[in-house]
Amino acid sequence: MFALPNVSGFSVVFLCGPYPGFVLKTSQSVAHFHNVVGKSIRSVCPLNVMDGVQDGFLYYDSTVLEFELCISQ
Repeated sequence: MFALPNVSGFSVVFLCGPYPGFVLKTSQSVAHFHNVVGKSIRSVCPLNVMDGVQDGFLYYDSTVLEFELCISQ
């Protein structure tokens, strides 16, 4: 499990593994689980890029052998 404190205003816990998904909650809502369809997810982390993605996340699944992140403006 990985805690992501702010993803578009939601408090999020991400569950990795063969049946991955998000537990999303705001300060005024009950928690909701949203599954991610696809391959098993190995890891997730927060992602913030100046003049780009704010309060986002990045993950990689079981098919990734090498990882390279490129962000263009």
